[in-house]
Amino acid sequence: DAASSVPKEGPTAAGEGEETVESEAPPSDPAPEGEKNDDGGDDALAAKVESMDVSEDDGTGKDATVDDGDEQPAGVPKTPSTSIDLPPIAPSLPVTNASRTASLSKLRAYEAARRSAYRTKLASSSLYWRSFRELLHASIEETERAEQILKASAESNTAYAISLRAAHNDTLDEQGRPVVDPKKRKKLMEGRERRREKASAGPAGTLLTSLESETDDGKSKTAAAAVSKLHVPDKSFSGRGNGILDALVESQGVMADRFAEYAKYVYDEAVPEIVEIRQALVMEVTLMEKMGDAIQEDLDAAEREVHDAWDSFYSSAEKSLSFANTNNMRRGAGMTNGDQAADSATFVDNCSDVWVQEMRYRMSVAFLSTAWEKSSKELASLFGTLKSTECSRRFRLRELLIAFVNRQERLWMSLPSILTPVMKDLVDKPLDRESIEGEVQTNIRVRAQGLQKEEAKAEKLAGNKEKSGPGLKGVDPTKGNYNLTSPLVSDLLVKANVIEKKSSGMMSSWKTTLAIVTADSFLHLFEVPSSAKLGSGSAPEVAFHALVPPVEVTNADTAKTHVTGKVVKDWFKMLSPSMSLALPNCTITFKDEDETCVFEIAEKVPSSGASSMMMMSKKTTTRKVSLRTLSNEQSKEWIAAMKANK
Repeated sequence: DAASSVPKEGPTAAGEGEETVESEAPPSDPAPEGEKNDDGGDDALAAKVESMDVSEDDGTGKDATVDDGDEQPAGVPKTPSTSIDLPPIAPSLPVTNASRTASLSKLRAYEAARRSAYRTKLASSSLYWRSFRELLHASIEETERAEQILKASAESNTAYAISLRAAHNDTLDEQGRPVVDPKKRKKLMEGRERRREKASAGPAGTLLTSLESETDDGKSKTAAAAVSKLHVPDKSFSGRGNGILDALVESQGVMADRFAEYAKYVYDEAVPEIVEIRQALVMEVTLMEKMGDAIQEDLDAAEREVHDAWDSFYSSAEKSLSFANTNNMRRGAGMTNGDQAADSATFVDNCSDVWVQEMRYRMSVAFLSTAWEKSSKELASLFGTLKSTECSRRFRLRELLIAFVNRQERLWMSLPSILTPVMKDLVDKPLDRESIEGEVQTNIRVRAQGLQKEEAKAEKLAGNKEKSGPGLKGVDPTKGNYNLTSPLVSDLLVKANVIEKKSSGMMSSWKTTLAIVTADSFLHLFEVPSSAKLGSGSAPEVAFHALVPPVEVTNADTAKTHVTGKVVKDWFKMLSPSMSLALPNCTITFKDEDETCVFEIAEKVPSSGASSMMMMSKKTTTRKVSLRTLSNEQSKEWIAAMKANK
C-alpha cells in the first residue's frame, strides 16, 4: 500500500522519537502580556531547527519504515549497466504518485488547521494592539487637555490681574478695558491730567493762558512736567476722590497681586512640568507605536510568506502528480567512464523540484512560529512599559493637579461648592499599581470588544466571505492537528549527506557542502559556513541547522529603520541552495580505480548571455562540479542515488 510508505507526522509520530517544530493553536485570550502563549515558550528558531530530528535512517536517506516492495514497478526502465559495481537502489525508490498524494493530503490538512489557528491569533493580536494604540493616544489627549486647562487658568488669571491692576492705577478706557500699550496709556493719562488741571485751574481762561505760554520746543513747562509723570501709574488712590472708592481701589490692587501671584505660579511651575510630562509621553508613545506597528507588520508579512510558500508548493506538488514515475522529469543521471563522446542522454527541459518548495513552506511555518514567540515577548514588554509609563504619568499628573487645585482653592475660597468635588475626585482616585493595571487591562478589553463588533458589522454589511488558499477548500482542519517536522524528513527527499564540493575554476578549493538528492531528480548543494566547523561525514541535521539564520524581530533598537517584510524576505534568501543540478541533464564521471573518492558531475544548461552569442549553433552549455566523499563505497552510493529513476 503506497499510503503506508509515507512516514507519519504529527502527534502519532511524535511518540516515535521525532522532535517537531511547534505550531499550536493560539490561546483564547492572546493579550500580549507576560502570560506565556501556546507557541512553544521562549525557545528561539535555532533551538527549533536543531530539534527537527530525522527518523532513524537505514543509510538511504529515507525512513526505515518505508517499504514499497523489492520488485521494480511496472513501466520503469531498468538501470543501464556500467563498469562500476554500484550498490542496489533503495527499496523506497521510485517515490510513487500514491505516496506523494498521501503526503500532500497530510500537508493540506496541516495547512488548513494552521491557517484557522493563526487567523484567530493574528486577528486577536491586531485587535489588542489597536486597543493599545487607542489607550496610548487617550493618555496623550488627557495630558494635553490638562495642560490646556492649566494654561487657560493662567491666561484668565493674568487677564484678571491686569484688569484689576488697571482699575487700581486708573488705566481703564471708557469701556472698562485695561490699556496696556505704553503709547496709548500715555495718551490716556495726558487727557485725564488735562481734565484734572482744568478742573483745578482758577477762573475760566487761566488754564488756556498758562498753556499758551509755550517754550521754544512747542510745550509749556507746566505740561512738560505733568507729562513726565504720566508713564509711572499711581499705585494709590488716596487723596483723590471723595473717599468712597478708597477701600475698593486698594482692594483691587491687593486682588491684582493675588491673581498675578497665582498666574506666575502656574506659568513658572505647573505649566513647565506638565509640558515635560506630555513631551516625554509623546516620545515614548511614538516609539511604542512604531515598534508595535513594525511587529504587527512583520507577523502579517510572515503569514503572507507562509501563504506564498504554500501556494508555490501546492502548485508544484499538483503538477508533479501528473508525471508518471517513468517520465523523463524524474529520470536519474547518466553515467560515463570519462568518454565525452558517450554522452548521448536526451536533454530534459523545465525540470522542477517539489522538495525545495516544500522546504520553503516548512521553514516559513517554523519562521512564523518563532517570530510569533519573539514578537509576543516584545509586545509583552511594550505592555509592561505602557503600564509603568501610565503609572508614572498618573502619579505626576495627580500630584501636579492637586497642587494646582490647592492654589486655586486658596484663591477662590469663596467658591467651595465648585472646587470641593474636584478635589475629592482627585484625592479619591486609586493610585496603587494593581488598580491601575487592572483598569488599563479592562480598558483594552472593552476597546477590543468594541472594535471587534464594529468590524464584524462592517464585514456583514459588505458581505465578505472567508477565502481559502489553493487546495484548502473542503479540507477538514481537524485532521491537520499535528506538528510540522524538518524538511529533512520529507517524503520528497531521497538522500542527504555532508560531503565536499569543488567547482571547475582554476582557483577553486574543496568546500564543506550539504548535498541533497530529491524525488524530482535534483541535486541541491548548500555551502556550509566555515564558522560551523563541520566536515565531510558530519550529520546532515547539524549542517542544515548551521544554514538556518537567526530570526530577528523588530525591537526598540531597530524600530526606526524597520522596512516592512524585508526581514522575512532576507531570511528565506539565506536558505536557498548555492547550486541546484537537474539530474536528467547530468552526466557522472567516476574512476573506481583512482581511490580518490571523487566523482565529477557535468550538467547541460540552456545557453544564455554572452555564451549564447558566442555559440550560435549550440542551444546548451555545460557546467561541471566535483564532489568528494569519505570513501569510494560512499561515492558509489551517491552515484546510485543520482542515477536512479525517481
